[in-house]
Amino acid sequence: MEFPEALRHRSPGTVPSRLRMFLLLLPEFPLLFLLISLLLLVGLFPIIGWCTMFLAATVLIRACLLGCGHVALGYGYLRVAIACGVLAARLFPWSSDALMLAGAALVRSGQPEHAERYICGAIRYAPERATLYAVLSGILLELGRASEALEAARRAVALDPACATAYLHLAESERLLGAATWVVEDRLRLGLRLVHDPTIEVVLSCALAALLIAQERLAEAGLATAHAEAALVNCPRAYREQLQSRLGELLIMQGRIDQARTYLT
Repeated sequence: MEFPEALRHRSPGTVPSRLRMFLLLLPEFPLLFLLISLLLLVGLFPIIGWCTMFLAATVLIRACLLGCGHVALGYGYLRVAIACGVLAARLFPWSSDALMLAGAALVRSGQPEHAERYICGAIRYAPERATLYAVLSGILLELGRASEALEAARRAVALDPACATAYLHLAESERLLGAATWVVEDRLRLGLRLVHDPTIEVVLSCALAALLIAQERLAEAGLATAHAEAALVNCPRAYREQLQSRLGELLIMQGRIDQARTYLT
């Protein structure tokens, strides 16, 4: 195992690091705060007022685009999500959130080669966000670049040892690169202990079940599949159909044909 040291020694985020992250997410805030302070101190000078209104409108427009994009992504309206993300990224190319939304929408629509550019751009502006490296790792896996995906997943874990998505991609990268089965299994089980997102929980459980089926450990695979079924009901509708198909495949592999029909019909 390569990351227990990081798990033991990583301290909670300090105030300076949290402030730095806040400024990365909302880079206009210091200038907006300054302009509002000037308005309060020296009164309503036209130039200060116009600058304040422009900056406030900029923040509001970006918030609206990001909000609409994330809602559309959650409901599976990928064209809307891509449009919002790409427009936000073009209007605010310094916003890691806008770049990440564009990348996430593109990878969901089956365009990982285009998504990579946006996620790499987001990393340039927010290199401390483990989520970005975890997303990049998944994109690189889809592009068949397992070695690079492994490095990105390791970077995500180094930044945030509690990032369950990073362990999912770490396990898949190591499996593709020929790591021992017990190493891959450990990664998946650790991810399941850390996960909070039901969608990632189902994916991790399915990956673990497939690994156990390959080793003919069917009783344990059944437990992993049951775990995935329990978490499935909490997944967003947009993800549920694809996850149900995967669950049906796993149930067929375990010889549970009748149960599989409920997910494949």
